[in-house]
Amino acid sequence: MKLPKDYLGDFVYAEFDGSCITLTTENDGSGNSSNIIALEPHVLAALIRFDKRAREVIQQYLDSNKKGKTHETQDRDQEIPGQQGSGHSQ
Repeated sequence: MKLPKDYLGDFVYAEFDGSCITLTTENDGSGNSSNIIALEPHVLAALIRFDKRAREVIQQYLDSNKKGKTHETQDRDQEIPGQQGSGHSQ
C-alpha cells in the first residue's frame, strides 16, 4: 500500500512508497525537492524511540518549571502576548 505525499509543516513533506517513508523539503516553491531522506523501517523505529525519549525530557522540563509557581504566575505565563492584561508591551 502506498500513501501520497502529505504536507507535515515547515516545508516538509512525507510519502510512503510501500517500503519506506520518504521525507522531502520543497522550500523554493517550485515543487522540486531540495532535500530527500528515505526512512527504512529500522530507521523509522529508531526515530520513534528518539521521539519518545525527547517527549519525556520535554515533560520533565515542563514539570520542573511548574514546581514553586503560584496560580497567578502560571496564569500569567499562559497568557498570549499582546492580550489585554498580559503584562507585555507591544
